[in-house]
Amino acid sequence: MVTHAGSLDLLMVLESNVNTSVNVLDLGDAPVTREFMDLKMELQSERPELQVIHGAVVTGFDLYAILARGRNRFPRDPFCVVRDYMVDNALRVPDFFYRIDANKDQTVTRTEFRKGILSTRLDLSAQERGKLYRLLDVENRGFFIFKEFAELFEESVRNERRKRVRSYLEAKYPKTPEPIDPDVELLS
Repeated sequence: MVTHAGSLDLLMVLESNVNTSVNVLDLGDAPVTREFMDLKMELQSERPELQVIHGAVVTGFDLYAILARGRNRFPRDPFCVVRDYMVDNALRVPDFFYRIDANKDQTVTRTEFRKGILSTRLDLSAQERGKLYRLLDVENRGFFIFKEFAELFEESVRNERRKRVRSYLEAKYPKTPEPIDPDVELLS
């Protein structure tokens, strides 16, 4: 019988082998964890043909935590969630990158990324993690490097500054409508 840990290991093997032709993973009634379900959802969003058959979801979370992570959240940019986490924890871009780069080889694979994000306890769903990973792995190589990670953060900071400057200027110098000349005939 496959345990919940074995089920997760099998799914991680499918994740790391991008070119596999496996379309059905039948685990029978083997129990699975929330982490397994998150990874399953990520993989199925990338490989719609993948079918995974499993038993009950074993969870240690209380009802309030499940409700807090419910579907009633507003859609958000996962990149902003990571950026806010870095600000709240006084982390520089290299600090965060090296936290998720498990083997410290200057590249972050999908598995390292998933484990790293989960270890930070960031409240990102599987879809949000997948969106963020696709944003970082621009060339679809199965990994991203520090330079790509840093450039994305620089661009994000620049865009945020532009928005703040624009809103400041619009508040300070509101556009006044052109006065209407009563002598000019309005065209209908």
